[in-house]
Amino acid sequence: MEQKQLLINTVILWVKTNTAKKAGVVTAKTQLFCGKLLNTYQYVELIDFLETKYGIRFKPDDLSSENFATAEKIASITSQYYLLLTRKTSIEFVRV
Repeated sequence: MEQKQLLINTVILWVKTNTAKKAGVVTAKTQLFCGKLLNTYQYVELIDFLETKYGIRFKPDDLSSENFATAEKIASITSQYYLLLTRKTSIEFVRV
């Protein structure tokens, strides 16, 4: 399974596990924040979860409702950071 799909699945599982409301069917395109599945507190928890799990830090400008609207969009922004991190790690590893 490709990295982006794994990220989508991780976000969907997190949403289903951490929402008080019964999420029902959550797909890659389900509106999470605007669709009222996530409240503001859960939004912050999800960001913290992703940053901790993948060892990344989102820039404040990237923490928009647009970038975090769906699991698919979250996977896209997360994979950009994760890809940069792994490239940086690889480059540093080669230098050593």
